[in-house]
Amino acid sequence: MPVEIIEPLQGDLRTLRTIQAPHHVAVAADGTLRISSAAFKPGRDGSISVDLEESLIRASLELTSRYPSLPRAVALVSHRVQQVRQEGLSATHVPVEGNEHHGELRFANGSTKGQIKDASRNLANNCVTIVAIDVNEVQRLRSITA
Repeated sequence: MPVEIIEPLQGDLRTLRTIQAPHHVAVAADGTLRISSAAFKPGRDGSISVDLEESLIRASLELTSRYPSLPRAVALVSHRVQQVRQEGLSATHVPVEGNEHHGELRFANGSTKGQIKDASRNLANNCVTIVAIDVNEVQRLRSITA
């Protein structure tokens, strides 16, 4: 059965980003772990993968129902769709095989490196924690990749 594409997404609902160690986690000045701006930089295809609260709600699923679904997952954070849009990104429902709740965040064509850097930093600094950083798992994964 084909998945119904949700368009447009409701601005007051959330995008959910799985944080993966070690690349999405940084050490703060006080020694605690924080979400790195790298978690919100686009991949090779120009997108940032997220799950969409709106799709999960329609399927009667909890926010955390897909967490952890990726390797090296150590936290789950969110932003309101309207917040993502205010940073200059689009948010779209793009189901993929095995995840009908998948969405993509994309910077507008022509966004400068500086705009992407600033927005990525703002998103990292202003995300809402759904599942806190698993410090022990971050340390374990860092020891493997060191």
